[in-house]
Amino acid sequence: MSGHDNGFDARLMDLFEEAAPPADRAFTGRVMGAVDRLAFLRPLLLVTAALLGVALASWQFGDLIGLLGAALFSIGSAVANTAGLQAMLMAIAALGLSALTLIAFRHGEVDL
Repeated sequence: MSGHDNGFDARLMDLFEEAAPPADRAFTGRVMGAVDRLAFLRPLLLVTAALLGVALASWQFGDLIGLLGAALFSIGSAVANTAGLQAMLMAIAALGLSALTLIAFRHGEVDL
């Protein structure tokens, strides 16, 4: 068992070749034909699922916008009542300038 017998591998391969069943060309052709016919099915199912998801999301989008609009209006009016309109406008301007500064740094046009 400690040595390697080169003839063993060849004999084993011969035994496997003798025992192998003949290839059934008709069955292989039928299976490959079915695989080719069903090749379009996966992309079709993915596109159908994506379109169904978009339809479902857009169907609920109107309700979501209405809720977000009401929430933003109530938050905006609460901020305007407590902090004042001028403070709210300054906060918006500060956010805008911060965003512009961030964009300028990301593009590398501003060097400090």
